[in-house]
Amino acid sequence: MIRSLRPPLTPLDDFEAFAVDSTSVQLSIRDLPRSGTLEIDGRSVPVDPVDGAAVVEVGGLAPDTAYEAVLTDTAGPDRRVEVSTRTDIGPVTARIATISDCHLGLEKFGLVRKLRHDGPRPYALQGALAAVREAEAWGAELLVIKGDLCETGTRDEWDMAAQLVESAGIPVVATPGNHEVLGDQELTPEQGFARCGLDFDPVQVLDRDGVRLVVADTSIPGRGAGTIRRVADDVLDAIAGNGRPVLLAIHHNIERLPVPWFWPPGIPALTARTFLDRLGRVDEPVFMTSGHTHRNRRHRLGRDRSLLFTEVSSTSDYPGVWAGYEVSASAIRQTVRRIGDPEVLRWTERTRRAVGGIWPRWSQGRRDDRCIDLPLG
Repeated sequence: MIRSLRPPLTPLDDFEAFAVDSTSVQLSIRDLPRSGTLEIDGRSVPVDPVDGAAVVEVGGLAPDTAYEAVLTDTAGPDRRVEVSTRTDIGPVTARIATISDCHLGLEKFGLVRKLRHDGPRPYALQGALAAVREAEAWGAELLVIKGDLCETGTRDEWDMAAQLVESAGIPVVATPGNHEVLGDQELTPEQGFARCGLDFDPVQVLDRDGVRLVVADTSIPGRGAGTIRRVADDVLDAIAGNGRPVLLAIHHNIERLPVPWFWPPGIPALTARTFLDRLGRVDEPVFMTSGHTHRNRRHRLGRDRSLLFTEVSSTSDYPGVWAGYEVSASAIRQTVRRIGDPEVLRWTERTRRAVGGIWPRWSQGRRDDRCIDLPLG
């Protein structure tokens, strides 16, 4: 079940390709003191940084093709990055977007010396709203919220959650995380979901063209860690024999070691083993994805490491992301993009200073943690 470990911290570049699909690339820029120009594929794109940072999406590229992106500004030498688009997976039959760890109501971020937001609107709500807008512009037909929608479960937080859900022009399905079930909430998760017009079921199943979406509640009332045992039978019943590949969305990460080695604790490896063994015996391909850890990672789980599992970081702190899943006859494709809204970017770049500056190297992950395919057939 355990795969060999790799270094937990990743290097950061001041000019890098953050997200790549078959026809577009998202470039992340920092330490840009003034406006510049991005040149790629014979095109020039103006870059207007916010506090030295910018996110630029360039589309209309050819699949499986190498490009050089050149960033020019008057403050220093040109910066260059090589990037190759991903292969074409064929006609896309469904597009599903996910967000997680919005933490609506949270006003600061960090461990000891916490960063406080001083913008005109609550930063957590601002980031989540921007993520939904960008996902819809990308073409998402369905939005999945993978837990920790609220910070402490107050009425005000659930009112913000309702505002977020109402802002979406597409169907929304959600599951609670640990923050909705910890402490003394003014509203229970079930009451909060009802306030948002959301269903509150341990396992929710939605079929889209070419894929079955299964959203499962892994929370434990009063606990930060999670469990898969309570919903395992229903999840497996929803997957096995349905005849479609499956996108399985949960809140908690599945730990790979018998003892947790980082915070926050997820689903213990030993308690998940039976579920993973049973999941490995179904005929349908399954792409599992979680939130909770505020980081981007890919793993291979199960006895033969055949099960693909990803952790996707939050909308509320660096790098500030949402994930898009494209489904075709040949693959389920995950592409994690940074939220490019300037005010959101201003805040998420500030949170790079958290945890003594280690946070961005922990949370960002490698590009192949964020951009990954599950081949089908």
